[in-house]
Amino acid sequence: MLAQTIFSEPTPLADPGALELWLNQRAVVSGAILALAGVAFLIGPGQAIKRGWAIAVGVFVLAGAVVAFGRLYESPHERVRAGADAFYEAVAAGESGAAEALLAPEVGIAAAGTALAPDGRGFLLAGIERLESADLRTLALEARQAEVFGPDSARTQTQLRAVFGGGGPNVVWVALDWRRADGAWRIRGVDILLINGKPPGPALLGAVR
Repeated sequence: MLAQTIFSEPTPLADPGALELWLNQRAVVSGAILALAGVAFLIGPGQAIKRGWAIAVGVFVLAGAVVAFGRLYESPHERVRAGADAFYEAVAAGESGAAEALLAPEVGIAAAGTALAPDGRGFLLAGIERLESADLRTLALEARQAEVFGPDSARTQTQLRAVFGGGGPNVVWVALDWRRADGAWRIRGVDILLINGKPPGPALLGAVR
């Protein structure tokens, strides 16, 4: 029962569509499947079909195009996922400047949907700078979710495992709300959803170190 509590999850974000999944996030896998299909066709039914080799070549070209598209085009899903990773890497390293570059001018910060501070941006940056004195040893990303709601709005949810010196690990779920302005995605909101499976209240937030 304790394990179930610690590893409980918030309501998951919606899965990306099939096109996003297979043409962007798994483009290499899609290309490999098409290439194998081309080989199978070439050594199988393609031998009995006039110009079968031309069909197989077309499949190989399509496979290459899928892989190239996945490598060259970065979808909004991929951008916010990469942005979330970069933000948490900056937090783990105590690099407030790198984290600040990903923040919007105004940032809301909340715990389970309840606002924590009127100046969320300053509160957040001060907290990052305090992590060094709190002896944060590791901050591992264990699960990632992303959902894009429109051309300028998205949300990520990440499961983090934070280990502090002298204490056990804390499993934390954090949601980031993203807005795009001037072609760049920036964090507009930070919501600490769960700490060790429980919605964080003031006492629980203060106890985690």
